Amino acid sequence: MIDLTKWILFIKDQADRIQFDIENDKNFSEKLKPILAQLLQLADDLMVADSELLRLQSENTRYECLLAERQTCLNQLDLKPADIIGLPPELIAQLSIDESDLADFQVLDLIEESGGTMSLDRIIIGIFRKNGEISDRSKLNARLYRLAQKGLLYPVPGRKATYSIYKQQEEVAQPTEDNEKKPAGGRV
Repeated sequence: MIDLTKWILFIKDQADRIQFDIENDKNFSEKLKPILAQLLQLADDLMVADSELLRLQSENTRYECLLAERQTCLNQLDLKPADIIGLPPELIAQLSIDESDLADFQVLDLIEESGGTMSLDRIIIGIFRKNGEISDRSKLNARLYRLAQKGLLYPVPGRKATYSIYKQQEEVAQPTEDNEKKPAGGRV
């Protein structure tokens, strides 16, 4: 988040110094008065901008909470493997669970058993070791994508074809010397 407070304080401090110079040295007063007025206006404008940023941040936080509540409600619509553990077969037969759901449960269980995060390659290996089945990569990738769309899995930022049962924080790319020096297109 941008913190304008330190800049506002800095500008006001500079304005106080200029005010002191105006009061103590009449030779510079006419030259410094317009600069003082501009600095004070800049400080006022920054205070307005800072309060607007705080308002927008508060509004954004409120929307994020509403989206999280909505996602929680949507997540409660989908069955998870833990929902059917321990249920009698007669009850499970009454649920609308098909082969695809069971395959979803298998993938989710596998990822959870491995610590919560797995790559597509590791999932393919895990399914083979568990059931002896060789999974079609593109179909399994599509399954993982659908599970992510349901909010049952989350893609891991910065890692291709890697999923987690835990929501991941977005990584912000930090500028490096290499990508700052290169012109657009990556050519040197």
